[in-house]
Amino acid sequence: MAINFVAAGAAEADSISFAAHQENDIILIMAYRNTTTNISFPAGWDELSINLTTVSRRSVIATKRAASSSETSGTWTNASHLMYYIARPTDTHLIVGNVKSSSTNNSTTQNNPNLNCRKSSRAVRMVAFDPSSATGYAEQTDFTSRQASVFSDAACHVSDSDSMVASVALYTNTMSEAIRCHSWIFEILETSFDLAGGGGGGVAFPVIGGGGLVY
Repeated sequence: MAINFVAAGAAEADSISFAAHQENDIILIMAYRNTTTNISFPAGWDELSINLTTVSRRSVIATKRAASSSETSGTWTNASHLMYYIARPTDTHLIVGNVKSSSTNNSTTQNNPNLNCRKSSRAVRMVAFDPSSATGYAEQTDFTSRQASVFSDAACHVSDSDSMVASVALYTNTMSEAIRCHSWIFEILETSFDLAGGGGGGVAFPVIGGGGLVY
């Protein structure tokens, strides 16, 4: 049993192309907007948040389990930036457990939230901030940078924990100039459902009908 990193990416756009992936991979997306305009979720994505509106910015997060090797992001209407992260299971399905967000309001102290996980999990951080000219962002200790992109209007960072963790501490960065920022952390964990069993893990659930008959 393992949770393996596959790919990450970012774009200054309202859609994004995914790197090579396969059926049963789990895909996470963070969509960011450097104004307060609502971002729309495309069809086929499980919403993990409503529009987070703080510090005059918007962000939303969502996930899907790949049904094939040709998944697409769809159009995230009004998003100015998108980030994604793909993880691959070995023999069980993956799900997203707890998520948490924090924001930075026109400050040189850039905030990243803590998280208590449901079990030993892979923790994934996604961070967007502007102006993109600000420097000083660094990954948390025991995290690996998977994507670091500086665009014209914002910077986007994706990282994950080097090992399976039960909790992640809050941490901050000192930036070279004041920024506005949205930062999310996700927990990816394994289920008890195996891949070969089509999500059911080979477990039969009895259906009890009238008179206590079991079908």
